[in-house]
Amino acid sequence: MPNFKISAALYALIILLFSACGKVNTPAPEVKPVDSAAVKEPHVYLIGTTWSEADKKYNAFAWKDGNLAFLNSSDEVGSAMSIAVQGGDIFVGGYIKKPSNESQVATYWKNGIPTTIEADQEFGSSVQNIAVSGNDVYAVGWVNGAAKYWKNGISHLLQSPSMRNTAKAVAVKGDDLYIGGYYTDPDTKKSVPAYWKNDVLVNLPAPAGHHGMVNDIAIKGNDIYAVGYTLEVDGKNEVATYWKNGKRVALSDDSRSSSISCITISGDDIYMAGEVDRSTMVCWKNDKIIFTDNKPASEYTYGNEIFIYKKDI
Repeated sequence: MPNFKISAALYALIILLFSACGKVNTPAPEVKPVDSAAVKEPHVYLIGTTWSEADKKYNAFAWKDGNLAFLNSSDEVGSAMSIAVQGGDIFVGGYIKKPSNESQVATYWKNGIPTTIEADQEFGSSVQNIAVSGNDVYAVGWVNGAAKYWKNGISHLLQSPSMRNTAKAVAVKGDDLYIGGYYTDPDTKKSVPAYWKNDVLVNLPAPAGHHGMVNDIAIKGNDIYAVGYTLEVDGKNEVATYWKNGKRVALSDDSRSSSISCITISGDDIYMAGEVDRSTMVCWKNDKIIFTDNKPASEYTYGNEIFIYKKDI
């Protein structure tokens, strides 16, 4: 697991974001003092994982307008995977691992207070994404290799042809719950990109002989967008891919590795972020690259979350 830090170029982008997360292979973030009274809007939120050289362990962190807070206690390992903000409340999903337990435990934090939602002593569990709708908190992830979601802490198992599956994304619209991820086909052993709508599995197409995965999902009107990648079974390079209402669109070819991590929609514009060459963050707007963070070969960045605040990215 790489360490998290925001590069100068990425920070310039983040300042225009309501929230974002970047990571590079450098030490934990250096947090400079910020006059909180001067920060009005937009608020800047970051979440992620840092390496403590002193303690020789990873820590989950949340960062708001220059103020850094570690989420796990000093005797725990932690990782923060996703963030949702509603009103004055901040929800972060991830996992913690206690010294007395070899397995990680799915956890979410509300305003820094942890709630462990399900443990598996043998293989562990994790929250991969989180969303809030009204008074309901939805977390998605896995327990012992099986996709699950939790509504207000209550566990629900997601069904697929095999129970080797993972939930990675969640979106709520009205009474409908959408969860993106993948499952392993029991016959071909390929990873099948898919989403669940109200617990009903929907397969997404991939080229013959390809794996696939959904990393994020978004809903606009009657349109369902899922983003991720496809990969030839014997291939080396992922292909950045999204699906609109089940129709596959590739944003690159397999001449270089690429994938899409996240999506947000503003008006008629579709924004996606991800990476190319497993090292460079990319942002697309309506299928065209509008930002790339070129780094030295010794560093890398990823776009993990993207939000639109008013008209700024």
